Formats: sequence, C-alpha cells, structure tokens
Amino acid sequence: MFVLMPEDTIKKVWNILMIFLLLYVASYVPFSICFDNRLPSAPMESMDYVDVAVDLLFTIDIVINFLSSYEDPRTNLPVI
Repeated sequence: MFVLMPEDTIKKVWNILMIFLLLYVASYVPFSICFDNRLPSAPMESMDYVDVAVDLLFTIDIVINFLSSYEDPRTNLPVI
C-alpha cells in the first residue's frame, strides 16, 4: 500500500505548493469577484485556465491527504 510519510520530501514540496496556491486563491479570487464584469457566457480567458488548473491541484491534494500518514501527539505514526 502506498502511504506518504510526513517527513518525505515529496510531501513537504507538495505542502509548500499548496501554501502558494492558497495565497493565490486568497488574493486573486476576491479581486476577480469584485472587479470582473464579464458575462457568464463569455469565452474563457487565460486566467480562467489558471483557475481550472488550481482547482485540479486542490482536487489532487484531497487524494494526497487521504494517502498521507500523520503523527499523533506522542510522535508515533499510526498504521493505516
């Protein structure tokens, strides 16, 4: 069975990527909600493709979190 440990390099890099994506969402989405005056039927622009990619990465993050182990308060790794 494939389990990602919390100290794995891949997991650490993925978490850093998620932090940057959260900063992007926290800054760009409110801006686009307030100042984007396009109609819903308008064709997609380049930033719309970026938003779709970010949504896809967040979906992948859900799967990665299901495959990740965690440390309990006694720093033991539970067996899945």
